[in-house]
Amino acid sequence: MDRLIPGSSFQAKLAGAIIVTTVVCLTFACTTFWLNDRRIRKKNFDRVVSGVMEMISINSIAALYFEDSEAAQEILSSLKAGSDLVEGAALYLSDGQRFATYVRPGNGPEALFFPERVTTEGKLVENSRVIIVREVRFKGAPVGYFLLRMDMTGYHRQLVWYSFQALVIGLLSVLLGIFISLYLKRQLLGPVFHLVDTVKRISLDKNFSIRARVFSNDEIGDLINGFNEMIGEIQERDHALERQRAGLEDQVTTRTQDLTDVNRELKRLNLELSRANSAKSDFLSRMSHELRTPLNGIIGYTKLLMKENSYLGDMETERISVVLQCGEHLLLMINDILDFSKIEAGKVEIKTTPFDLGAFIRTTADMARSKAREKGLPIVIDMDEALSSRVTGDYQRIRQVLLNLLGNAVKFTDQGRIVLGVKPVGDRIRFAVTDTGIGISDQGLKDIFKAFAQVGSVRRKSEGTGLGLAISRHLVELMNARLCVESVVGKGSRFWFDIVLPPQASTRKFPSLVQVSTPVDFPVISLPKPPPGNILAVLRARTDMGDIAGIRCWCGENREHHEEYSAFFTLTERLAREFKINDINKLVSVSTGTATEMEQHENHIGGG
Repeated sequence: MDRLIPGSSFQAKLAGAIIVTTVVCLTFACTTFWLNDRRIRKKNFDRVVSGVMEMISINSIAALYFEDSEAAQEILSSLKAGSDLVEGAALYLSDGQRFATYVRPGNGPEALFFPERVTTEGKLVENSRVIIVREVRFKGAPVGYFLLRMDMTGYHRQLVWYSFQALVIGLLSVLLGIFISLYLKRQLLGPVFHLVDTVKRISLDKNFSIRARVFSNDEIGDLINGFNEMIGEIQERDHALERQRAGLEDQVTTRTQDLTDVNRELKRLNLELSRANSAKSDFLSRMSHELRTPLNGIIGYTKLLMKENSYLGDMETERISVVLQCGEHLLLMINDILDFSKIEAGKVEIKTTPFDLGAFIRTTADMARSKAREKGLPIVIDMDEALSSRVTGDYQRIRQVLLNLLGNAVKFTDQGRIVLGVKPVGDRIRFAVTDTGIGISDQGLKDIFKAFAQVGSVRRKSEGTGLGLAISRHLVELMNARLCVESVVGKGSRFWFDIVLPPQASTRKFPSLVQVSTPVDFPVISLPKPPPGNILAVLRARTDMGDIAGIRCWCGENREHHEEYSAFFTLTERLAREFKINDINKLVSVSTGTATEMEQHENHIGGG
């Protein structure tokens, strides 16, 4: 009914359902009775016709056989007492010649009714007339034919009249059924509709003092009584709530004032906390910078002392080695704390610059091999040849993450090898560090990226701060990637991350050396011939890390193997001894841009 009468009331739907049901049922019943009566009438008519033809056929056998026309005429005249539907009849001899005829009084002449000859059986329907021809047999041999002509006009008129009567009776039955159904609906469902009206009044007026009237003691009466009790309980609760609300308004006012005071105090504390965090970050940043400068000097001079003083005994060498290890460990902790404080303060930014991916990977692996050599571990580079040689990205942050991963791999691996893999994955480049170390347990994998969390033995834990992976994870996330790990205890671990490094669109244009600012407190000198790009890449990496001691050691080592660039190494070492890291950075940038053009240009660099 919802589809037939959408949006109507329940009363309309119920009335429609009653009307439709009554009409359908009574129409079906009347139609069924009418069709059945018509079938019976037709069956009776066919039985009468068949009986008449059977009677005439049997009685006319002798008259046809002996060709007795008077007897045949008398037999046909017996049809006067039969049905009014018979218009006439005729008997034909076996050769088809008309023998005797009968015409009901009041019908037309004989020639209009009967053909002269009949030779076959059959039935012919012409308008409202029916002509039936039947063969008359005696002992299996035909002796003639009997033709019966009937007028069906009266029969059809009776059928039409009966159909009209059936239609009128059906319509009256439908109307009577609808009237009775609607009357019973009002009597039976009136209380329900009264209850619905009461609910509407209560909903519109919000007056819970209204009650529904009880009409009977049946189930509907129980429903109305239950509804009245429910409305009474709601009314009582409204009164109770009104009384409570009057008392709660004062409490709300008091609590609001208290919350306002608390909120004001929380804002003040939050401001103080923010200032304290800012002060902490500034303090850590300043102290880390202040501590790294002298610490780099200590580490550098300690390395020089170990290298240049061959007269030191084993005891002195061991003690100086302890000093060097402690200094490097302290420098690592300071760097981690500085990076972590920058991350907490949100001051870490990703800077995009073009760089040579192959040289970058080789340099990064070389920087990690010094520790690996002490444990006899090879660091293998597995780089896909399909990668572009020149890409764009923040190579300093990528190197920081890779060096941390390689350092951890070296720390937790005693035998086997370490693989630094680089391959394309869709539109990204995957950097992976795989080792054959002790592995990480399931519990360790849950905590490995937390700040100050460490896994492994007590000895290995003492070698770090627990901030490296936390810092690496944040740096990778700043590059819109995720640092992932998988590990099997006793077999090794694998760390990887996928970042977007677009290929460099065009050849990088390095600034002309004459554009480099030259402070007045450093004399202008002629730029010496720089070493090849792969050697300068190591110097750039150490410069980015601020590793003054490492730069000086790098100068000493390369001066022994590449004497043709001795002047460049001497200048770089002097700048490192004076802690002029900015000038070294300028020197590397200028040398990288002009290393292939040194024979055509004379360039200068200033100190500062």
